[in-house]
Amino acid sequence: MVKPKTREEKIKEAEKDFDYLKQVETLPNEKGRKFVHDVRIEEKTQQQKKDDSVAGHLDGKGIFTYLRAIADYGQERVDNLDLGKNWDVHCIPTTGQALNIYGKKFETKEGIAMVVKAPSGKIFIRAVLITKNPEIDMKAINILTEQVENTADYEKGILLTDYGTHREKKTKSGIILP
Repeated sequence: MVKPKTREEKIKEAEKDFDYLKQVETLPNEKGRKFVHDVRIEEKTQQQKKDDSVAGHLDGKGIFTYLRAIADYGQERVDNLDLGKNWDVHCIPTTGQALNIYGKKFETKEGIAMVVKAPSGKIFIRAVLITKNPEIDMKAINILTEQVENTADYEKGILLTDYGTHREKKTKSGIILP
């Protein structure tokens, strides 16, 4: 289940961003550039540690442990999305056994399924097979996360496409109809 950020978490995150911008603004050009570079290097290092821990689950351990680690990585990614209230998102490892999702059975293969339930009650399911290559599997999870966000935007009517939002009607020449 997606856990909405509390007011305190949002304030803490905004303060951290504000402090970052304040430091960049107050430093001279070269020091400001170096500060930004150092912060980005630190963020990349932390992300690499997370990626390495996921990859470490494949070395000498069972496949389900690896699947669970990839699913946890995906769940962490979707939990960080700001989808709004009443969105239910789950990242589930699949092993080839039938999966019961909101009362319907689905046949699966060895992979990861992303299940999204909108506040309207619509259910969206997307899944990927795992390759047992952590770099590729994590990239697939990142793409699934983007698709979850796009699905939520589509359902809210705010997904922008070449044709505007999906609720607008346009002619072939691009004129928006009321």
